[in-house]
Amino acid sequence: MQLYNENHSEEGFVLVTALMMLVVLTLLGLATIMTSTVELKIAGNDRVHKETFYQADGGTETGSVLAYENALCINSGGFTEGGTPGRADIGFVRVTNLSFAEPGQGTLALPDDAIRDAAYYTVLGDDLEQHTNFTINGKTENTPGSGLRMISGYGGLGGGSAAGGTHMRYTVNAQRVGKGNSRSTVTLDWKISTHLINNASSFDCKY
Repeated sequence: MQLYNENHSEEGFVLVTALMMLVVLTLLGLATIMTSTVELKIAGNDRVHKETFYQADGGTETGSVLAYENALCINSGGFTEGGTPGRADIGFVRVTNLSFAEPGQGTLALPDDAIRDAAYYTVLGDDLEQHTNFTINGKTENTPGSGLRMISGYGGLGGGSAAGGTHMRYTVNAQRVGKGNSRSTVTLDWKISTHLINNASSFDCKY
């Protein structure tokens, strides 16, 4: 009589179970690695974006200085061009619109590599490097009066009773081209008294 082994159907069960667990653990490990890689890329992109934004924000300060210096040069015809006609290099800044501070002579559009009044370079003139583009446009506005304010019909404060002259309001747009061709644009309004501009002499014009 032949004996029958009731446990023969369970042969290899432990091995199959172990292999299945190994596959599951491998898939979980791969998923964790992929998730970590994606999170690292997101964090890196966020850091680059913030860095580019703050560099653009800081660029508005450079744009304000350029607007001020160019405004003082209005009576002299704007910045003095350098070796290339219609262009002036001031340190690491290249100005391609020498008289942008004159009313309406600046660029209204947001800046890019094709449309700009000036640009700040890490390597002068190299658009392939990180750099900041500027468009700066000014318009003449009336300065609020400094006299006593008149009571309006509703009991609120009315307009000034005396004129305060005029000023130039400049819209300074700074576009930073940062790492990985990341781009960020910040706009700042800045103003200067027209009296100061009109009384500037050639000695006040630095460039």
